[in-house]
Amino acid sequence: MWQGVEARDGELGAPLLEGALGWLECRLVDEVAAGTHTFFVGEVVAAAEGRDAAPLLRLGGTFRSAS
Repeated sequence: MWQGVEARDGELGAPLLEGALGWLECRLVDEVAAGTHTFFVGEVVAAAEGRDAAPLLRLGGTFRSAS
């Protein structure tokens, strides 16, 4: 699907990126409309930790490291 990105299929068929800090795979349970937004509620069916590294954060319009 994505050139140059290693991924494998999860239990529900979602692409799980190799080398990620971790992942959650969810089954859609509900959709809640709220004004101009829609909130999706999921049931976690699989989860795992990946590699050990500082997460990337977005704060004030800029990406930053949590370390």
